[in-house]
Amino acid sequence: MAVLINLHLILKIMLSHVNCLKTGRNTRVFFILMIILVAGLQVMIHRIKTSEQIVLVQSRTKANTNEDYYEEHVSSCNETFNTTFEDNLQVIQNYPIGNADVYVRRFGAYNDGPKEIRAFPVFVTAFDETHYNESQGLFKSIHETFLVSPKYKDKLLILVYDLGMTPSQIRTVENNCKCEVRQFIFQQFPQHVNVLQTYAFKPLIVQEVLMEFGFVWWMDTSIRFRTNDIDSVIENAKKYSYLFTVSLNYLAVGTLTKHTFKATFDFLREDRCKFKRFHEIWATTLLFHFDRITSIVVRAWVKCALNELCIAPEGSLHKRGCNFQHDYDGRCHRFDQSVLGIITRRIINEYDYPTARTLPPNIYNIERRNIVPYFE
Repeated sequence: MAVLINLHLILKIMLSHVNCLKTGRNTRVFFILMIILVAGLQVMIHRIKTSEQIVLVQSRTKANTNEDYYEEHVSSCNETFNTTFEDNLQVIQNYPIGNADVYVRRFGAYNDGPKEIRAFPVFVTAFDETHYNESQGLFKSIHETFLVSPKYKDKLLILVYDLGMTPSQIRTVENNCKCEVRQFIFQQFPQHVNVLQTYAFKPLIVQEVLMEFGFVWWMDTSIRFRTNDIDSVIENAKKYSYLFTVSLNYLAVGTLTKHTFKATFDFLREDRCKFKRFHEIWATTLLFHFDRITSIVVRAWVKCALNELCIAPEGSLHKRGCNFQHDYDGRCHRFDQSVLGIITRRIINEYDYPTARTLPPNIYNIERRNIVPYFE
């Protein structure tokens, strides 16, 4: 508005001096005023452009607070999942392998099958010195729930992968856990696997144990079993290949995309738009029974885990914690959990909560940072 008023005043002055020119007054005054007018117009044009640039920068700054704001809020989502389960499974098989091929082959992921397929799953966990105290609560719950049961005590095999315990901690675990302790050989894998916060070790351990025993129950050290009434769980795992738990926060719709960086979708050549309606899948505890489907799913999980650009893209380590006051895609990243969520939703996308494939949350609790001095 100020620009328009200034322009109006200059034009009035110019017109008045045009009249002066007609009456024969000094024309030099007119030309001087013309020069002033042109200079004034240039200043006003510059201010207009500057103002537009400021507005544009402010708009972009606001947009950039949400990852890929333009794409998510302006573009439309036209891509859908393939029609059949088999077609979607084929998509997973064709996920890019990136730099993982040599590791995957060395790891036995292309083998036809495991050495054996147990009737009862092998319990598997892994931790370093920072989760040593928390792990004692897991062992206590397993011992008191399964080892006291005549039905399960002879079937139970517990494997623990050492991710960096102290020598003293290793000795204490070996003396008390009623388990087999194994070293995780970080040197066999890409450098980013050494960073435990990427959780790349988890798919690799699951793959190794799956190809050895054919039936794997992964559990983080925060898991606490509530019951050994798991017959239906075991049968469902054999029937549906693998079981998982979907986030039970019914209000937090769309957390799979909110808790996954776009770069992971891009690496897998997936359009994240079609994943927006799903809750995320937890990787805290998972049950895998070997068959054709599980071998494809876990292999895809492993391939991503071996590529840093897939499991832990740039900036993701700084986004491990989720700010729930923000409501945009990519507000945080869940690493192994994000990847497994994409893989699972690609093939199981009819329902947000596929009941038959769910690992019932009533059989366990998640108690993070719960310290139990069980080995003392």
